[in-house]
Amino acid sequence: MTTHPRWPYAALDPTAHRPTPLRQFVLKVHSRCNLDCSYCYLYRGRDDGWRDRPPRTPEPTMRRTAARIAEHVRAHGLDRIRVELHGGEPLLAGPEPVLAYARAVREAVPAGCRVTATVQTNGTRLTDTALDALAGAGIRVGLSLDGGRAAHNARRVDHAGRPAWPAARAAARKLAARPESYAGILCTIDLDADPHDVYRSLLDLAPPGVDFLLPHANWAHPPPGQPPGRPGRHRPRPTPYGDWLAAVFDDWWDGGRPRTRVRLFQEIAALLLGAPSRAEAVGL
Repeated sequence: MTTHPRWPYAALDPTAHRPTPLRQFVLKVHSRCNLDCSYCYLYRGRDDGWRDRPPRTPEPTMRRTAARIAEHVRAHGLDRIRVELHGGEPLLAGPEPVLAYARAVREAVPAGCRVTATVQTNGTRLTDTALDALAGAGIRVGLSLDGGRAAHNARRVDHAGRPAWPAARAAARKLAARPESYAGILCTIDLDADPHDVYRSLLDLAPPGVDFLLPHANWAHPPPGQPPGRPGRHRPRPTPYGDWLAAVFDDWWDGGRPRTRVRLFQEIAALLLGAPSRAEAVGL
């Protein structure tokens, strides 16, 4: 006979909570990538199912996805949503598929709903022409980097082993010159990189915000620096990623009024102060 703990099987009352509608949608534009990052959870991972999937999102799929988002918007009476256009590398086929996906969603949702669209790119395909087209459509650009120096980005190379940093740095400079199009930087944590140097080097790229990401991992295959297996009662739990982030937090906090948002810190602070979080990763 199977027995279950009282919570959630018996004690959780789902009718006592109001549903939280989705306001952010992550849409894949192009599943392939021109980089071969050593830590890529998709192409360096154990699941190679991506090989059997189409490289680009077909137009009928775009239209159907847009229609389903519009259904959700109408059902919950939403006046604004966010659309994050990702890859692979979403600009691998130029800006046109990105523009088409954002346009499909905007045309499908009710007139009173504002759609904020962002494309997340590795920066290597961000030409002036592409940036002009994206800016003209009101699509902001976020960069994926491992820091603000070449040494930080040593693991981000193309399929021929050539470094991606020169093109990524050029993209950062383009965006810094056009702050209205600059959405910020996503940075995956590398424990081998000095956290103070990473944070300060990213500030030199003038992003409006930075979001630090943990490496993709699970209990069977933990991230670098974390021993395998669940921590037991008699074995202290190491906190290498917490220590790394705490060092960055000190720099961010001691800088006075922050000129750059750090999403993780702000959302945790909001929860501690009793405000709702906008990031599901730390809880709503």
